[in-house]
Parts: sequence; C-alpha cells; structure tokens
Amino acid sequence: MIPNNTELVADKNNFIIIDWMNTRVAPPVFDYARTYALFNEFVKEALGFYKNAVWPDIHALGISEEDFFEAVKVCTLLRSNGF
Repeated sequence: MIPNNTELVADKNNFIIIDWMNTRVAPPVFDYARTYALFNEFVKEALGFYKNAVWPDIHALGISEEDFFEAVKVCTLLRSNGF
C-alpha cells in the first residue's frame, strides 16, 4: 500500500514523501480514519459514500469496525489539538 502523500521512485524499491505536514508512522487504519474524521468535520454528507468506498479495503486489512472507529476517535482528538 502506498499512502497518498508518497511516490515511488524509478527503481520501485524506494519512495519519497511529498507532504510532511501530517506524516506519522502508524498502522494503516489511521490513514482511513483520518480521512473519515476530515469528512466528518467538513463534509458530513460524504461519510456514507467514503465508508462504503473503503470498507472492503479496511476489512481486507483485517481491521474491525470497532478498531476503525477507535482510530477515528484518536484522529479526531489529534485534529482538535492541532496535530
């Protein structure tokens, strides 16, 4: 999985980070949860669409619904504290 703010370089064995603002080393659930938290904050109408679009990927990673929404809580808290 290549997060949205990275790019593979020509040899396909290395990558570069193109947006350091919200860079974290964390489990993949937080990529999905942060986007969900952003939609919840700014575009609530898109929450259902986003969840339906990514839910198969989330389940394929072995992430439970409970773990996903716990990660959403963490991301929401981090955003409210300026992180």
